[in-house]
Amino acid sequence: MQIVLNEIIKNRIPIEGNAETMIPRLRAYIEPVDSEWFQKLKPASEENIEKWKKKLKLEDKGVDFPPTYLEFLRHAGEGDGGLFEKTIGVKISLESQFPYRWSVYLNEFDESHPYYFEFMDTVDLNIPYLMNLGDKNNKIYMDMEQEFSESFEKLVFQCAVEVYEHLYFSNFESIWPTVDKFDSFDLVQQGKELFPILDKIVEKYRLQKAWFSDDLFYFAYTDEMALLINCREVGFRGIIFYNQKEKVKNIKASLISEVGVEFCEE
Repeated sequence: MQIVLNEIIKNRIPIEGNAETMIPRLRAYIEPVDSEWFQKLKPASEENIEKWKKKLKLEDKGVDFPPTYLEFLRHAGEGDGGLFEKTIGVKISLESQFPYRWSVYLNEFDESHPYYFEFMDTVDLNIPYLMNLGDKNNKIYMDMEQEFSESFEKLVFQCAVEVYEHLYFSNFESIWPTVDKFDSFDLVQQGKELFPILDKIVEKYRLQKAWFSDDLFYFAYTDEMALLINCREVGFRGIIFYNQKEKVKNIKASLISEVGVEFCEE
């Protein structure tokens, strides 16, 4: 397996694109290590998509679902192959929304005050995830007020690397903060303070910062390693992926000295 992975790992992270290319780009990233993922997807019907638009009265408000979300529904609206369930503990299903999800709210926690709606809930805690309704602002919120991801498309790819980078590399170590410097109750501010430091480390060791990074999620990579930092909770957590421990020795030393972290080998 490792010989095959060494041949395909180069340029494995898809470039940024539009709604129409989102699923092909996602498929190109996942299929080398999970050839059955695309076959597991369960699309939502156009009839149900239109039914939900009417139920939410989107036309009355002059808004529509973001294009990336619509495209995702058409391929995976009744089952996403485990992307969301394995990472944030939710199952996406349009039909399950009909009985009780019918409200569109004014998002008072976003400066532009757009409309947003509940599009999925955690399986065990019933915590809602909401999405802004707009092409240019489809930011994701958790539990009404907590920012969670900059856009639906970014959230999809963030979940994908959390699931599948493990399969591109033979080893990984968890990263935990050892100091409370970045342990902020304002989670967005926590990332804004931490990530500029990571930018300098990433530049020093010539990693490529992924386009789907945002104020709460950081991902950078080379063919030899990948660095993932998740700031969606008080006290960030992260993972470093690699094949050869020697290749990550220097960047680990920088993270320890400049950020204040410890590593736990899995």
